[in-house]
Amino acid sequence: RAGPSVLARDELALREHARIARRVCLLLGAYGLVGGATSFAGWLLDLPRLTDWNNDGISIQPNAAIAVTAASAALILLTLGWRRIATGLGVFVALIGASVLFEDLTGVNLGIDALFMFDRTWGQIAVVSPGRMGPPGATSWTLIGISLTLASLVDGTKQSKYTRYLRLLVPTLSLITASVAALSLVGYLYGAKILYTVPRLTAIAFQTATFILAVSLGLVLSVPERGMLRLLTAEGSAGILTRRILPAAVGVPLILGLLRVIGDRAGLLDFAFASALRTVVEIALFVILLWWTAKAISRNAEQRRSEE
Repeated sequence: RAGPSVLARDELALREHARIARRVCLLLGAYGLVGGATSFAGWLLDLPRLTDWNNDGISIQPNAAIAVTAASAALILLTLGWRRIATGLGVFVALIGASVLFEDLTGVNLGIDALFMFDRTWGQIAVVSPGRMGPPGATSWTLIGISLTLASLVDGTKQSKYTRYLRLLVPTLSLITASVAALSLVGYLYGAKILYTVPRLTAIAFQTATFILAVSLGLVLSVPERGMLRLLTAEGSAGILTRRILPAAVGVPLILGLLRVIGDRAGLLDFAFASALRTVVEIALFVILLWWTAKAISRNAEQRRSEE
């Protein structure tokens, strides 16, 4: 069995990871809160540029800006321990998203989409109805609202089977919404307009996608004992493997994909050669990463054996 020094080190490491996660949650919440309020101010003050950070004509809709602000405030309050208020805001966010989904699915106009447009006529590119956010945003804010409500209602110190199941839903739903946002952001990065401009399927403003991603990641971090964060903060082999593989698994395909798009647009590479080159580079990089990670895991195992 591990000696006291190993146990003490692991406990200190877990506490430090929890403090870091708390700070990151607050930063992500602050980004969404300021960004959401600024976006809504664009509609209030008739400043289109505040609602369209990417300057591509696709504006964040006012109901989405309200959802961003409420969700970000709920994330901050949840992190600070104000669970009751966070629960109310989570329900509010879920209702905003669900009302839009209801309108999209039934064709019924509830008359609430344009309430906060202040009679503006701009910002309606790629929307189904004036003032109404797109399906990706509506779905994401519904799931985020549910996640915020669950994270606020369920105390992580209680370890019943029911509690563990509900807590597990929070990072699961949040990773789904993070994936929706990531797909849109990759579309913006690569210039693949079909990934973020189809009105009834993919339409979403650039800043909305960043807000969804920020709040989603904050929710994943708000449940440190579950999901990916548990692996990221682990001190053993699983933690080392996750911390080294995850950044590469996310970053390498993005960078290589972007380089391929740039090369294709510049006429430097044809499709077949670009595919072959990308495949070879990916294989080489991941083999190097595997070797580097295996060495780190081996050193960690030897160190722990010497301390037993």
